[in-house]
Amino acid sequence: MPYNRGDVVLVTFPNSDMKTYKQRPALIVQSDSLTTNYADRLVACITSNTTKSGESVVPIIKATPEGSLMGVLQDSVIIAHNIACLPSFAIKRKLGSCPPSIQTQVDNALRKTFDI
Repeated sequence: MPYNRGDVVLVTFPNSDMKTYKQRPALIVQSDSLTTNYADRLVACITSNTTKSGESVVPIIKATPEGSLMGVLQDSVIIAHNIACLPSFAIKRKLGSCPPSIQTQVDNALRKTFDI
């Protein structure tokens, strides 16, 4: 199944030790117009650990229309500095979509992360 930028997907995301993994939601941040020979997708981690903050962290409130559209089960944050390149088999299914208001915040957080 093709996935697009802005899709919230359930993935097998690597932990920082690069030896273990956790199933969690993630946001596809890779451009749809990028042409490669790979089925991999760049995704940003989504976590329910809402104590994380900073210029590269975007909150998602479950009880809002945006949170509902994204398919999160609880208040969460998108961590734009925690990016992974995942093979297609690591993406289990689509959970929801990122609305434009949140996507703009994510884009700004990615600019901060990559200094662009």
